[in-house]
Amino acid sequence: MAMYISNLKKIIETKKATSVSFSVIGVPSYLTDSKRTAYLDAMEIAGFNRSNVHLMHEGSAIALEYVYNRRMMTGVVVFVDVGDCDTQVTVVRFYNMKLQVLRHESDRNLGGRDFDMVLFDYFADLFPNLHKGDYSMEMRSRLMMECEKAKIALSSNTEASISIESFMDESDFAEVITREKFQLLSSPLLCRITSTCEKALTGLDLDMTDVHSIELVGLGSQIPAISDHLSIFFKKNPLRTLKAKECVAHGCSMRSYHIKKNANNQIPGQ
Repeated sequence: MAMYISNLKKIIETKKATSVSFSVIGVPSYLTDSKRTAYLDAMEIAGFNRSNVHLMHEGSAIALEYVYNRRMMTGVVVFVDVGDCDTQVTVVRFYNMKLQVLRHESDRNLGGRDFDMVLFDYFADLFPNLHKGDYSMEMRSRLMMECEKAKIALSSNTEASISIESFMDESDFAEVITREKFQLLSSPLLCRITSTCEKALTGLDLDMTDVHSIELVGLGSQIPAISDHLSIFFKKNPLRTLKAKECVAHGCSMRSYHIKKNANNQIPGQ
């Protein structure tokens, strides 16, 4: 991670012709103290002063980005972030141009890649006389790539096909799956998403009528079945008013601006 951050720092400094010495990093809410320390260690190795690095929960960053153009927003919003490998739910109350994070909840082993695996298992079982344990690494990689493409295609089409030439022993592999079938196969995963939402609301003395809106973000959130299940659970349609891939980064940049602004406004010696 330190090498990645160091390289990213060099790219930014070269492009902007200025040094980068301050940073706000978005992290999952479920990170342990040791993992948070590891993030800070990596930033220090990459050339940052530890005191100039701030960690921010990704859900809080999304909420900050959300309220930026909604200064007079009042009410409770549930942010459902379905990433590549995890799902995070953040419940936030907005009032008087302020925000209060009421609850973070997560399923750290549920994300877009799990939906890829649903398709992988389905197609793998269709290949005659071949068990999943018999697949070579190359075969698994080729099939997984096609499954990811099919998942993306099903976001905007009612069916998707996969086609792999010379998949095994010079035999081609071609199959079609419908969105309805994919949704049926994904039912256990969809229930886990709504279960995470239910846990986030538990004990907050809120009912569904208190929830102003639901915002769906994240790389794995484009699957229509996720939106459909959330609509049933919350009894209202989720919205997608934020940029799914960029809202965390935008929120962190806003937090960085406000921290530096407050620091510059402090009276020396105070």
